[in-house]
Amino acid sequence: NNSLKELTPRMLAKKYIREARKLTRQKKYDLCIEKASAAIRTDPKYVRGYRQRGGCYFDMKRFNEALVDFNSALKLNASDRKTLNGIAFIYATAGDPKVRNGEKALEYAQLASDKFILYYKKKGRKAPNPYVYKHTLAAANARSDNFADAKKYQLEAIKLLKNNIEDISVKNWDLSKKERARVYYDEKLTEYESELALYERNQPLTK
Repeated sequence: NNSLKELTPRMLAKKYIREARKLTRQKKYDLCIEKASAAIRTDPKYVRGYRQRGGCYFDMKRFNEALVDFNSALKLNASDRKTLNGIAFIYATAGDPKVRNGEKALEYAQLASDKFILYYKKKGRKAPNPYVYKHTLAAANARSDNFADAKKYQLEAIKLLKNNIEDISVKNWDLSKKERARVYYDEKLTEYESELALYERNQPLTK
């Protein structure tokens, strides 16, 4: 196929990751891992390849493998905020107590949040909604038994998520995209509210 031959390794790796993300949404994690692995083989320096596969391993509760992939991504880019956030979330919420580490979760969650702010400040651009980083800070604090801070960050995450839901109506998107976004954010909101209830009972989030 001539069109595939014309793709650079990075372009082809991005194509595999788009397919992997779609498979993740469909909860087809084995196939997601296959696609993400193809991306890594095609372009071993593509950070998103490791991050995507690590996320799939996490969803399959293969926490050690998830951590290995996120650390591989970090070796390629030590300041990648999404990688740092992913590592923090694994340390905070992994179902395997040998993987969990409250102290490391807090360290990486704060670093991810700081890098997020710095990245957009350097670019001179308005930062997107940071609800994901607040959510991870909440989980990290809960794992460290700082439940007052866990509740504070989770409430901030919920407020920011609600802002995103309100913003959908003014987005210049077609109706199907708006509907998909609404379903996604509504599911997230339900999830976040149930996690807040955990923190109110002084219980950490465990996946």
